[in-house]
Amino acid sequence: MSNQHTAIVFPGQGELLQEIQQPTPSIKPGHVLIRVDYASPTPLDIWQGINGLFVSKWPLIPSDALSGVVIGVGDDVSHVNVGDEVFSFTFGTDYEVRAAQEIVLIPGNRVGRTPSNVPSSDISTVPNNLVTAVNVIINDLHLPLTLEDQDAPVSEELKNKRILIWGGGTSVGQYSVQVLALSGYKNIIVSASRRHHDYLKKIGAHVTVDYNSPSWQADIGEKVDFAIDCVGDVEESLRKIGAVVSLSPKSIIAAMLPLRYGGRKVTKVAMELESGILPEEIEYAGVRTHFYEANEHLKKHLQPRIIPHLLETGKVRANKVTVIQEGSR
Repeated sequence: MSNQHTAIVFPGQGELLQEIQQPTPSIKPGHVLIRVDYASPTPLDIWQGINGLFVSKWPLIPSDALSGVVIGVGDDVSHVNVGDEVFSFTFGTDYEVRAAQEIVLIPGNRVGRTPSNVPSSDISTVPNNLVTAVNVIINDLHLPLTLEDQDAPVSEELKNKRILIWGGGTSVGQYSVQVLALSGYKNIIVSASRRHHDYLKKIGAHVTVDYNSPSWQADIGEKVDFAIDCVGDVEESLRKIGAVVSLSPKSIIAAMLPLRYGGRKVTKVAMELESGILPEEIEYAGVRTHFYEANEHLKKHLQPRIIPHLLETGKVRANKVTVIQEGSR
């Protein structure tokens, strides 16, 4: 194997993507060496590449989700083998873990085997979004999920809680609907563009609301107990959610980060919510998916075992994808 490989980078803030040569890492204990077939970008990659958000060094290799083939397995990794097709939601600033390059070296607990019923191109978009959905529900909303047969069932009291997903047509929104429905929740309310409503109902939404409709608030009905803001826009989503959640008993809103201020004419992007945006009675959480590993069970099992199981059994469907061929040229 060559000691160098090609990576796609933002060479500097706001600059066009380029190809560069990167040193190819060697296998080490607890890690998996992967030849990348597909890398899946997210909005954060755009904020970082164009605006330099949270970037500490350039060039920047974008993307934190990938699919590919195992070409090396370190000691203490037993769930994948050389030649396996795999996926990973990986993260960090070290170049060796960034997805938009030919070879990556990933900690074993962040690698799962691709089920035979999911194409490699499709699964590349799954891990970061599905990990985010599971993380926000369990760690931010503090709601249990039944993802495997051995998991305890959700109580009837919790199943009847009203849960709003704002931006249900997003990838995180769709996976949130699916895992909540799988776990038996009975009041999943989804705000999304009307063109997504039929599909969202098919995968488990009980009520769908068009956020462009002047009657969206009335269409939601009674106050909700929990809300996931998959948009993360202070004016376009967060303030609106704040108007429909319960103040007594106290509700929880979890919003995707970074937050955008200024509505559609974005004036600021930040990780923190300014005071006065939401009523004090509401518990607010900014979603930091990279912290999901603070939950030891999810750290050990979510990517290696749980996600492959959900996809292989058809309990969760991979989202539709668009493959961009030779996008850097």
